[in-house]
Amino acid sequence: MYVGAKPLGTLDAGGLDGLLRSAGLWRALLHRSRSDWPVVLAAGLLLLCATVLLAAGAVYGDVVALGGLRQAILDAPPANRVVVIGSSAAPADVNAIDDVVTSEAKEVFGPAGGEVGLVATSSGLAPQGADPTDQAALVRVASYRGIADHAALVDGAWPAAGSTPVQTALSQGAAAALGLKIGDTITLVSRDDPSATDELKVVGIWQPDRTDPYWLSGTLELDGVETRGPFTTTGPFVVDEEDLVRRVAGREVDLEWRATCVP
Repeated sequence: MYVGAKPLGTLDAGGLDGLLRSAGLWRALLHRSRSDWPVVLAAGLLLLCATVLLAAGAVYGDVVALGGLRQAILDAPPANRVVVIGSSAAPADVNAIDDVVTSEAKEVFGPAGGEVGLVATSSGLAPQGADPTDQAALVRVASYRGIADHAALVDGAWPAAGSTPVQTALSQGAAAALGLKIGDTITLVSRDDPSATDELKVVGIWQPDRTDPYWLSGTLELDGVETRGPFTTTGPFVVDEEDLVRRVAGREVDLEWRATCVP
């Protein structure tokens, strides 16, 4: 008689019989699997096809949605193909705000194509010597990032930064309304602070592409003069962005990002 634990690897008659029956079951299962391999293969293929179809369905949905977006953009009037983001900022904060907004706008509108252009504007200005009560003597100074891609020079050159006086370019409409030509200078006075003046020198005359959605069908930018109620504004005087922010702007700059969707 053996008393105590069974030595390792020792099986009694019942355990050996169970092991043999288990081995027989596995042999039967393997034999059955070999005989039914076409069924197993077909099930695997069906699973693969279902996975591919699910993935293709998601991709197809994205393609259809993007195609619909592009067609909607094509069918829209030019001015409706631009998403405008507006804000205002102190001159010292313009660059930091622009970096964030431009980056986010490009990420959002990237699949639709196009560009994100910044328009910075300083308003509340008038020609020196104008009647302070004359609401028809307002002018606007602005910078347009990438303007050369949306307008053609008729004469002269686009303004460069850092010159004295500040270089500016006018549209044909604004130049005609103000009687200015290449080489002329004009001194602008702030309506809020008559002691704040800026001297600008005309170095270029340009003509906007009237079919370009970039201009938002804006009367001032296309024609050079805009009247709203009692206010008549002429311009814009286009200057380099650095000059606008550092030398022309007052306490605040109006900012406008134009995200142009081009299919």
